Amino acid sequence: MNILRKEISKLEDMANSTGRTDLHQVIQQLRAIPEQSPLENTLGVYKDIRAAAILPECTTFFLISHLFEEKVDYLAEEQADELGQKYFKCTCELTGLIQKTIREYTSRHPLPSECVREVLEDFLEDEIKMENSAPSVDDIRHQTYNRLFPEQLRLHGEAAMARLLEEDPIQFERIREQGREFFHGRDSHPWSLKYMRERGIIDY
Repeated sequence: MNILRKEISKLEDMANSTGRTDLHQVIQQLRAIPEQSPLENTLGVYKDIRAAAILPECTTFFLISHLFEEKVDYLAEEQADELGQKYFKCTCELTGLIQKTIREYTSRHPLPSECVREVLEDFLEDEIKMENSAPSVDDIRHQTYNRLFPEQLRLHGEAAMARLLEEDPIQFERIREQGREFFHGRDSHPWSLKYMRERGIIDY
């Protein structure tokens, strides 16, 4: 699991300006973690930082949540890709059935090609009612992410974070944003500021 390099640089700046040995030790621990090591290795260091109160609590909240976001993003994308492949196969089969039906019908009742196109265009313009409409790939990705995030947090001993995410997601995002700002400063993108203000994540 990749370490957040910008966050390490921020900690280095703090350590150099304050001379704090505890920060230097944390930096050494983080830099010793291999680039593609399991999530648990990085999580262990973050938990040690939190337990020792080396940094404000919101910062480790951000680091831990970001760590799981990367993993859950991957897992949700993986499941969405599998579903997308299934939908593509079904779509190809459906296309074949439609083409076969048109060929068989027009072999018995010849029609000009423009009439066939008109039928298909009218069919597409009308609202298609299906008894068993499946969720979109984007819906599945979103649902999988929302389900796996708290599951993964609990699986790795972060039950309190999981409970907050489920019971008060806005407060979860507030704390996470405070931690992100500690490392990166306030967000300056108009669209993200608008979104966070509307959601009540920030009050500036």
